[in-house]
Amino acid sequence: MLPGDVFTHRNIANIIHPGDINTAAVIEFGVAHLYVQAVVVCGHTCCGGADAAMSDGVVGGILDTWLAPLKRIRRDNWESLAPLTDEEAKLKLVEMNVHAGVKTVRDMPVVQEAMRKGGLKVHGAVYDVGTGALREIEC
Repeated sequence: MLPGDVFTHRNIANIIHPGDINTAAVIEFGVAHLYVQAVVVCGHTCCGGADAAMSDGVVGGILDTWLAPLKRIRRDNWESLAPLTDEEAKLKLVEMNVHAGVKTVRDMPVVQEAMRKGGLKVHGAVYDVGTGALREIEC
């Protein structure tokens, strides 16, 4: 890709808090001023945040606050995660987090307006660290 082809924002465990003004500002800038055509919420395998969120243990400091939404997703969906192996459950949690992130992005007024105008698409994906494969997930 050439410079300017991709505008990115990353954070720990790819959590998109509805009240996170940093993420909201990045998305608003990309959508309203750079006129991006797609927003991709992308989780990844081997995610340390998902690993930490699989228990109620304390990570320490601000990380516990940051990981709280991911731990909430785990608790709210424990019945579907419990029968899985640890690795399967972590991957499923990553996918659930992507779904939640896509919903949060789609709820942003700037995104809703751009989607209504017909140009913007919001996608969910999971990147496999081991293979380099990017898999789109239905959201």
